[in-house]
Amino acid sequence: MKMPSYRGTNDRPPWSPEAFTDLEDGVRQSIRRIEVNPFAPHTGSVTSSLRT
Repeated sequence: MKMPSYRGTNDRPPWSPEAFTDLEDGVRQSIRRIEVNPFAPHTGSVTSSLRT
């Protein structure tokens, strides 16, 4: 469920909060976003401590 975080400002953020149904896919997607983020200075060894 998306909750408006723009209450009182009448301005929506440029991002969308998301939910995931598969934990491992969610972690992979988050890692990929970090790896391609131009504002993250060190992305050579982004890892997860997800244990199954």
